[in-house]
Amino acid sequence: MRGSRNMGRVHTVNRVDPGEVIWRYTDFAKFYSLLQKSALYFCPALLLRKSEPFELQVPVAHRDEWRGNTVNQLRGVGYTEEAIAEIIVEASKYTDHSPQWALNCWHRNQIESFAMWKVFVGQPEGVAIKTTFDRVRLAFNEDGGQPVTAGNVHYIDYLRGRYSEQVIAQGYEPIFHKAHFYSYEREFRLGINPHFESLPTEDPDWYERPRTKESLSQKVDLETLIEEVRVSPYAAPWFFEMVEQLVRNTIGPKVIVTKSTVFNTEFLTR
Repeated sequence: MRGSRNMGRVHTVNRVDPGEVIWRYTDFAKFYSLLQKSALYFCPALLLRKSEPFELQVPVAHRDEWRGNTVNQLRGVGYTEEAIAEIIVEASKYTDHSPQWALNCWHRNQIESFAMWKVFVGQPEGVAIKTTFDRVRLAFNEDGGQPVTAGNVHYIDYLRGRYSEQVIAQGYEPIFHKAHFYSYEREFRLGINPHFESLPTEDPDWYERPRTKESLSQKVDLETLIEEVRVSPYAAPWFFEMVEQLVRNTIGPKVIVTKSTVFNTEFLTR
C-alpha cells in the first residue's frame, strides 16, 4: 500500500502488509477491560509524550526548515526582526498537532518476543494478543466510531535524520516516527482524533471527562480482532486456566489460548 488508502474506517499512511503478524503485550487489567468493553483503548498522545519525552517530536532539520521559511516570508512583507522573533515563538505553540491524537500500539513480529514481555508486561499476570493488520482492520465497525489511521512506525535520528518519504500525509509524520533507539519495538500504530471538549492538558484527571473517556475507547469485534491469546511465560498454571476460561466465556471457542513458548525446553530432550 502506498500513501493513504481507505479501507472502511481504517486507512493507512505507509506500506502495510495485510497479513503481517502483530502483537499487543499487556497486563491482565487492560486485557480484562478489552474483553468486558469489546473496545480498544487509545492513549492520549500528550500523556504518552509526558511518560516518554522522545515521543511525537519533530526532527531538527524539519524544525529549522519551517523556521527559516517562516522568517523569510515575514521579512519579505516588512516585519522587523523583533516582531519576527515574537511571531516564531507564538506560532511554535500551534504547529504541533500531536496532542489532538490518541494512540493504540502493537509490535510487528512473526514470533513472540522475550523483550516485549519484559518491557511492556513486566509481571507474571500478562498476555500477548496475536493478530494481523487485516484482522484489526475488519474488527472495527464501519458504521460507527471515529476514523482510524494505521501505519508502521519509522525510526529516525532526530538530530540528523528526516521524516520517511513513505509517510506522505501532512500532519501524520510525528505520530508515525520515533527515535532510532526505540527500533527494537518494531511498532505498528493505530491513531484517532478523540472528541475533546477543550484543549488537552497533561493532567490525567482531565481525560476522565465522560465524553472524552468514551471517545478514547473504540468498539471492536473481539472474535475478528483476536486470533490467539498467548499467556505470559512467567504465569502460574492457575492464571492460564483463568484466562482460558475467561476467553471462552467472553468470546467463544474460536479464539485459542496458548502458553508462551519462550521457556519451552522440549527441544533439549530431543
